[in-house]
Amino acid sequence: RVGIIKKDNLPANTNQQISIIRVKKDNPQYILYALKTYKVKQFIESDSTIGAQPALSLWQIEALEIPLPSLEEQEKIGSFFKQLDDTIALHQRKLDLLKQQKKGFLQKMFVS
Repeated sequence: RVGIIKKDNLPANTNQQISIIRVKKDNPQYILYALKTYKVKQFIESDSTIGAQPALSLWQIEALEIPLPSLEEQEKIGSFFKQLDDTIALHQRKLDLLKQQKKGFLQKMFVS
């Protein structure tokens, strides 16, 4: 899983299964979505240490290459995917509401 930690939640505790990547000059939203790509998932699956809990070591994470366009382009890409995620979440909430309504209608229909 990948996420952005807000500054007011820092310092945060980490362990062998959790890493914090500090972004200094790149756009955090862009890095977030870059780390969610299929290519990165493939890298993690193919390069993770086998064990009860598969994990990546620090040197494996350092070997991960992420293309970095200009900061302006990173901001546009990050913003685009965030807006898309927000739209998907909105429609998911609407879908959940409609499913609840359907369930209610079906229950009323078959109650004598």
